[in-house]
Amino acid sequence: MKKIILISGLLGVLLLGTQCKDDQFNEYYTDPSKVGTIQIDRMMAGLFRNADIFWAPDYARYYALDGTWLGTFSQTLGGKGASAEMYNPSYSETGYWDRFYTALGNFRLMEQLYNNMQEAEQKANECFMIATRVFLYDYLSLIVSIYGDVPFTKAGYLPVNNDIPSSFAEYDSEESIYDLMLTDLAHINGRFADAEFVTAAGRSNFATQDILIRGSLVKWNMYANAIRLRIANRLASNSNPLQEKAKSVLKEILENPQTNPLPETNEQNIVIKNYRNNFMNYTAGGGLNENGGWRSEANQALIDRMRTDPRLRLLYLKTDTVSYRETDPDNRKYNPANGIYLGRDYKDATGARTQGETQFYREDGATGISRVVQHGFFWENKKFDAFMFSAPEIWFIKAEAEARGFANVPSETAESCFKKAVQLSLSFYFYYYENWESNGGGNPPDTYKNITVPDSASISDFSIARWAAIGTDYVNNIDAIITQKWVHFSVLCTREQWSDIRRTGFPSGLYYPQGSGTIPRVPDRWKYPFGEITYNSYNYEAVKSKDKYDTPLIWMKPDWHNNEHSGRPYN
Repeated sequence: MKKIILISGLLGVLLLGTQCKDDQFNEYYTDPSKVGTIQIDRMMAGLFRNADIFWAPDYARYYALDGTWLGTFSQTLGGKGASAEMYNPSYSETGYWDRFYTALGNFRLMEQLYNNMQEAEQKANECFMIATRVFLYDYLSLIVSIYGDVPFTKAGYLPVNNDIPSSFAEYDSEESIYDLMLTDLAHINGRFADAEFVTAAGRSNFATQDILIRGSLVKWNMYANAIRLRIANRLASNSNPLQEKAKSVLKEILENPQTNPLPETNEQNIVIKNYRNNFMNYTAGGGLNENGGWRSEANQALIDRMRTDPRLRLLYLKTDTVSYRETDPDNRKYNPANGIYLGRDYKDATGARTQGETQFYREDGATGISRVVQHGFFWENKKFDAFMFSAPEIWFIKAEAEARGFANVPSETAESCFKKAVQLSLSFYFYYYENWESNGGGNPPDTYKNITVPDSASISDFSIARWAAIGTDYVNNIDAIITQKWVHFSVLCTREQWSDIRRTGFPSGLYYPQGSGTIPRVPDRWKYPFGEITYNSYNYEAVKSKDKYDTPLIWMKPDWHNNEHSGRPYN
């Protein structure tokens, strides 16, 4: 295994690891520590590749992070059910932090090179700098949503100055980081509208080195605006110093679509294609089956909210809770007549629905409760794309902004935006189901191969029924919007689910039991990594008093885990 040793974000950059299969990548995209001449274009490609834990739905993310950590908090993926240590990851959760600061250190080198260029060179290389900033802002918004205050504006400079003492970085406040991103992303949107910038980018080799979006400036523009929209939506809901600015940004973007383009159709989704060759090769859902496969087990909260939802059939395998009792051994197998969806239930103190779960026969031939379909629409589907932003999320944000009175979306209402979001989500799921291709690891069970794909009329009827369920399945229109957004993300994007839950207190009825372990209650934020506390101890003192699991972040709903709609106390 090749490793480039740098120093962490608290210092500037963290340990950067690349796997043996990346030899060809390293041949083409130069390690700046090994050569005298560094090229900005190749540094951008290398930064994107080495930050793949953020964008690739692959092993490191689903084995160590989403499946054991954020998925537990969002109640959609993994976890061992209600237990003493249910909120404590069973694997290191520092991956997102580590790789971010590695990327930031590499970006500081890019900045140094760019600032030392002549004006003509800067114009030719501006597209690489802007695309990298957009990507890092997306990544940074995740880091801040997990930890709160973090080092940023003064972090990452060790590769530039080679001075360890001066590279220990002060912490920036959440407020200042969010404010910076909202402001700079607005500037970036203006650059994409500049004809000279577009011409210079077209003459460069941007399309060759852009391993994420393949050089589409239109989509990079949409991506930048989508990040700004998501940040504004996060800050607009609850009282905080940036609430009014966030509302203004929502209004600006949503009421002026011509100058603020967004990915509004599934064809415009910001996705990273899986080319299955060289260094652009990932296995969707990789890691879900490790250590007994409990990371891939279904959560009852999601099942309960998808009872009539055609997407449920794509997500989970059914299980048979009856056949194991058969006295005839030949009948002890999955029987479709007995098939039900059964997941981990946080209301069950044992973490299991019944003591017989290890004997239940599942439709894939194994035993256990329902789990994510292996070789299905997502997990181990060769054609599944890593999506950075999907159109359904944009329309759910529009629906929420309309419902809260923050913006008047042209020719739309909260209801029409909601219905479009749901319809796009179903189309998104069934597109990948219909275009499924095995990555060589196997095939789904026969019962999964002939699922009826809903036509446009059925999809429309479903979206109408979901809005009509306000007052029965949902306590109000915000609950309907957030719950369906949560369903859309399902097992695919647990980190955004956790942010929405903390921001709104929805979906209503989620239950967070109290454990007896080192983290007895569902956290508001996560504590800083041990390495950060150890090596950046001087600057850590400024945030030490905040470094608790129950310190609320500035945009959170104060009682999100015990709101008036939950129906269950945070006990």
